[in-house]
Amino acid sequence: MGWISRTVLGWATSAQEREIKDFVAKLSYMDSDEIGIMVAVAADFRNHFWATERQDLAQPSVVLCADPRTTYHLSKSVNILQKGGNFMPAAAIIVWVHTLRAMTEIGLRPYGRAMWKELQRGMPHAQEAAQYYRVAFGKTLNIDGYEDIPSGMGPQV
Repeated sequence: MGWISRTVLGWATSAQEREIKDFVAKLSYMDSDEIGIMVAVAADFRNHFWATERQDLAQPSVVLCADPRTTYHLSKSVNILQKGGNFMPAAAIIVWVHTLRAMTEIGLRPYGRAMWKELQRGMPHAQEAAQYYRVAFGKTLNIDGYEDIPSGMGPQV
């Protein structure tokens, strides 16, 4: 790898580190019931991704082996959703973007684990949040597997 490639990779990793640290900090400021809605919407996206792509985001290394561009494509989806003012679906996809990035770059792994530790606080509220979402937005969320921690994102043993 040449100097330019190393420089660009270092810049990208630094930007990704700032983004995931900021996301984890924001999660740490939230109450668990607030996080519950994000967990529910993230689970719904994971199930939708499985249904359309036949890939389980809870197995990020497998997803990345099948298509290393998945993180890029999901990041573009986040940008489109944010521009359209769809912040909750965007935040749910950001969970998976950070998960995939943490699997790709080992230096981001501790932040991925910290993110999932924060998300665990919302898991007891995910079912209630899904019911609220259905009433408020008229959409039924498929939250199957909402308590699953992605491979590589659990506590170190």
